[in-house]
Amino acid sequence: MSNYAKRIVKALSSLKLTVFCLTAFMVLVFAMTLEQGSLGLFEAKKKYFEGLLVWWEFQKWGVKAPVFPGGLTLGFALFCNLLAGHFTRMKWAWNKLGIWLLHIGVLLLLVGGFVTYLKSSESQLAIMEGETAWYSESAQYSEVVVAKTVNSSTDSIVSFPQGLLEEGRFLSHSTLPFRLRILKYYPNSMAFRSTGPSTFGATQ
Repeated sequence: MSNYAKRIVKALSSLKLTVFCLTAFMVLVFAMTLEQGSLGLFEAKKKYFEGLLVWWEFQKWGVKAPVFPGGLTLGFALFCNLLAGHFTRMKWAWNKLGIWLLHIGVLLLLVGGFVTYLKSSESQLAIMEGETAWYSESAQYSEVVVAKTVNSSTDSIVSFPQGLLEEGRFLSHSTLPFRLRILKYYPNSMAFRSTGPSTFGATQ
């Protein structure tokens, strides 16, 4: 192994990196808890733990800038740190079995969390007493749907996913005779009908 590679392995297995990652995770949890009230649990988790960087919007200048490593970056760094530490510092012995199991358990938690982030999908099937249901709904993602009844058994549906919901944006489709303009968008809100058959609002 070259000297350059040895320096990389030494840096990855450093206890200082371990302490930094664990401390940074604590900072993320604290910051997410503070913003959970305004953003909601799902949006706060996505902002702090489901990205490589934590982005902060500076409203005075109207720009966003990275201010802290995100959960994915810290998780990958901690995974590499623990793995490198096994091969450089830890030697197998029966009296160190507990430490081995502890480190392997943390590695499995990190891998399991990453696989869950990539593959998991959650939805809810709400059934009131005496009712039937044939579909489930996402509790995290929203969409704007324009539905038109074609006949007694068929509806024409146009759906705009949450990724398109930005303030000031126009939503249009070739099958619709109109455009929708998003005046305001609140990620942590519930839609309700205010007055009139076609007027809607939102409450946080």
